[in-house]
Amino acid sequence: MALVGDDVTLSYDTKQLTDISEETVEWFRMDLKPDRVHLHKDHRTFYKQQNPAYRGRTVLSEEDLERGIISLRLSRVRLADEGNYTCLFSPVYNQYTVQLLVALHCRLVSPAKLNSKVKQITQSEAGVSVSYQEGEECDLTKLSVDTVLVPATAKVARFIDFDPMALSSVHYDSSTKIILTFSRRFWEDDDIKGEKSITDCPSRFIYYPSHSFPRTQTSTCCWPPTPGPMTPCSSWAWGMRS
Repeated sequence: MALVGDDVTLSYDTKQLTDISEETVEWFRMDLKPDRVHLHKDHRTFYKQQNPAYRGRTVLSEEDLERGIISLRLSRVRLADEGNYTCLFSPVYNQYTVQLLVALHCRLVSPAKLNSKVKQITQSEAGVSVSYQEGEECDLTKLSVDTVLVPATAKVARFIDFDPMALSSVHYDSSTKIILTFSRRFWEDDDIKGEKSITDCPSRFIYYPSHSFPRTQTSTCCWPPTPGPMTPCSSWAWGMRS
């Protein structure tokens, strides 16, 4: 968790690689458009391909990359920075996700009531009242306020009683990951190396790792079967058609 205005590090230690400073390292948020937060390739940072909201605020240390650490440093944290950050790097096709929570604790005028569970929120013409419990065996405390902001996820908010009802059901999209393997990296004919494509088709995201896996260590979808190392190509899809 980070406070607004702080500097934070999204930690990721590969624990198995040595020097990856010459490889492609990408941090992105799938809920953004464009989704790229940081792109490092061949000892360079490509700022023009970065989401404008993060421009000038992200750093990947060359010293860390030489030690196999691809932690992203994010400065001057904003409320809008809250979300899930995914790291994708080559030559080893690996994906890692870090969740960043942003708090306003230091900006609040009144003391924050930590470790208190909200049990009920009641709304009427007179205003809004919140009933919360400070401990498992404590009685409910009722607080009357003008406005209530509920930043919890829909899944968590289902445990709060709303009067009148404000949340009746939660819908979650399905997610599918498809991995195809080929005997030749044909996409490199178009100079696509270790990156990804974003399409308007149901597949949406397509990743092209720049390395091969031994046939004995990965399942394949290749026909007819071929001996030797296999090259994977993977795709993520979300939504009703996945």
